[in-house]
Amino acid sequence: MDIPLRDGATTVGVGLETRGGVFTTLIPEGARVPCRQSAVFTTAADAQRSIKVGVLRGGEDGPVVVGRYELLLPGDAPRGAPQIRVTFAIGEDGSFRLSAVDGEGADLEVVSAAA
Repeated sequence: MDIPLRDGATTVGVGLETRGGVFTTLIPEGARVPCRQSAVFTTAADAQRSIKVGVLRGGEDGPVVVGRYELLLPGDAPRGAPQIRVTFAIGEDGSFRLSAVDGEGADLEVVSAAA
């Protein structure tokens, strides 16, 4: 799903759904495109094999789902140990891209899940 733009800027904030269904903005409304923003996340359980990320954008009646993704993690790390940098990027045409790297800088596989 593309992010709505006007005059080279986002018309809505883009963020993610955190625990409890709270919308946390990573790219604010009015951000000039192209743009990107990163945040670091970790696991909530021992030996967690993936992190699920719900990406949302602002809407007139509340947040709208842009996509749901699963970040596949290598190894069986203890809870809270992996440092996963998730990056949201919006292109000049409003296209959205999510990428992730681990604490060593290795790319993680990002799988698009059903919304």
